[in-house]
Amino acid sequence: MYRKLLPFLLLILIVASCSFPEEFGLPSWETTFHMNILNDSYNVLELAEEDSALVAMGDTLGFVKSDSESVSIELDPTGAVSEDKEIVIGKIEINEPEPKQTEITIQEMVEEHGLFVPGLNSSMNGQPVMVPSFELEDIEKGFDKFEEFQEVHFSSGYLDMSFTNNMIFWLGSVDGSLPFTATLKGVYTDGTIQELISLDFPQGIAPNGGVVEYNNYDISGMVIPDSLRMIIHGWSDGTAGNVEILDYYAGLDIEVDFEDFVIDHAVAPIPAQAIDDSVEVEVSDEYEIYEATIEEGEYFLNLDIENQIDLNINAEVYIDNIYDPTGNSYETSFTIPRSQGGTSYFQKDINLAGFSVGDGSEPVQIVKIDFYTYTQDTEDEVRIIDANDKFTVHANLQPLDFAYINAVISQEQDIDPITGDIEIDLDVETEGDFEMVGASQMKLDISYGNSKIPARLELNLTASNNEGETVELIEYSTGNAPIIGIPAQSNFTIIKDFSDYNLNEILSIIPTNIQYEVDPIVGGIGSEVAEFYAGDTLYADIEFSSKIDLATDSWIIPQEDGEPQTNEEDVADFDQDIYDTFKNGRINLKYINTTGVDVKAEILISATENDLVQQLYQFENPDTTKITIISIPYLETTNETMEKQVEVKQTDLKYLLQDTAYIGSRIGVYSEQGTPLSGSVQIQAELEVQILAGDHLLDD
Repeated sequence: MYRKLLPFLLLILIVASCSFPEEFGLPSWETTFHMNILNDSYNVLELAEEDSALVAMGDTLGFVKSDSESVSIELDPTGAVSEDKEIVIGKIEINEPEPKQTEITIQEMVEEHGLFVPGLNSSMNGQPVMVPSFELEDIEKGFDKFEEFQEVHFSSGYLDMSFTNNMIFWLGSVDGSLPFTATLKGVYTDGTIQELISLDFPQGIAPNGGVVEYNNYDISGMVIPDSLRMIIHGWSDGTAGNVEILDYYAGLDIEVDFEDFVIDHAVAPIPAQAIDDSVEVEVSDEYEIYEATIEEGEYFLNLDIENQIDLNINAEVYIDNIYDPTGNSYETSFTIPRSQGGTSYFQKDINLAGFSVGDGSEPVQIVKIDFYTYTQDTEDEVRIIDANDKFTVHANLQPLDFAYINAVISQEQDIDPITGDIEIDLDVETEGDFEMVGASQMKLDISYGNSKIPARLELNLTASNNEGETVELIEYSTGNAPIIGIPAQSNFTIIKDFSDYNLNEILSIIPTNIQYEVDPIVGGIGSEVAEFYAGDTLYADIEFSSKIDLATDSWIIPQEDGEPQTNEEDVADFDQDIYDTFKNGRINLKYINTTGVDVKAEILISATENDLVQQLYQFENPDTTKITIISIPYLETTNETMEKQVEVKQTDLKYLLQDTAYIGSRIGVYSEQGTPLSGSVQIQAELEVQILAGDHLLDD
């Protein structure tokens, strides 16, 4: 199995040269053949220059890969809210009724009602007379009509009534032995007559200016028309045995006057009167707004009014917590038409585009719409008005978008996620159990522009490689995709390392692709105030980094431009005669390894480049009929030049028996946690072959 390695490592360049002894001995002597097969120095930090995923971290090799994506921030609009308010007229005001008077004279009693009493006639006017007791039978007299109403229903109130007797005889008697009553009746528009009030006078009404008053007579619940009549009935004690000068034209003066009344139904001309109330509309369930500016466009507060009062109503409307673009509280005025016996409709649409909500001092829970209304005077025109008559305000606040808002976001809402794709292309192949254990970390930079929005970020990330392996990012403490809380700041950086998340597991599969989604969730996470400017963009910069630190051994095949690095070498000097006279051989190594990890190498020699490339990737069962593998033992970490010898067999050199050989290498890296790759490896390798020299060599 072949896997792309993350960040590392050394390229071993095979450089071939050879040298021969200048003098030859006698036939069958032993001599030594030398050929330099490797002389290379490679600094691991140079890998950072060859592959964009690898960087220098001081003198240590590291892996860094990042990506930046953004998405426009769009907060949810407020929900549409509405409120209905019935505003009733309540107490009905009418023009103050003037007191009404009437008089029942002796002349009317005699001439119109047929009263016959000795001494009471026109011929005796101005003469002394003694009037005996007599009976009065239903003598009736009307009042002038009230101009202020046709008919009213009093929910409360009083009627004052006074009776002044300017005649020479008693009405009733002083001792109460002769009864006397007065009855007030109403004459209604349909022609009916109803008794309203009946009064008794137990001590009568004295003659010659005697007065009896009935004040504060309760008329609650009475329906009183504009036409009233008074009927008197009973007995008179006459002049009580006294002689009096007759005034034939004198009479009983009667006055009625309404006091302290409240009307709940009226058929009357209606003067102007105030009807004040307010409608409160909740601004938003989604936001607890301190201050906000509504976007430009069409954002209406609709006032739909149904008027069931048969009066034109002048309305002045003031809206609390709403300010026009000049900073003034909003106000408007309009006239609501009368109902005309049914229902009239009026609509006022207030476009709040560019208006402000609140002043930042305290949260705005409601928009209060104050109605200061007064009905128009109907002058002489009679209307039928009931105290329960009303106009209904349907206030509808359409959804609002904000150009700016400073508020607690009360309800959870999603912002469009940020998605990205990180492609990783490392020019290194590896085989074996490979595990990253370095100080891997992930850094996430979040910025909002001018906005400051507390949020939770759900980070979904999946790494994959060419072998179909995938690893999802998890947080160790929960076993789930990480959810990161960020405060109300314009910029915020989150750094998590391998102790928080399974970052090393992700990097250990040597991913070729990392797909991620940053899903912001705002609102419903506390009382922290957010600040939002429309048009701002949410930016997310995500970066993965790690020092190359391995837990187990791993083979590495140096790459160049995406292909395994091979070397075509001229080996014509190593001919058949040298091969045939081979007695023993070895490779003499001089090396310095400052990488911080143990290194071993294998030199692969093949007759063709194709065979070499194929077998470079065969780690467990290489085809030795196509290649020769010379294993170089561990090169321990050291700061000094060290030497080793590696024995070779005659058959190891068979692919040198041609003019050109193809030589490649692969590196075995051994590391312990805490020793990330750094430094360099310098290796010099010389092939030393002992041959049995003879005259067959001299023939060449």
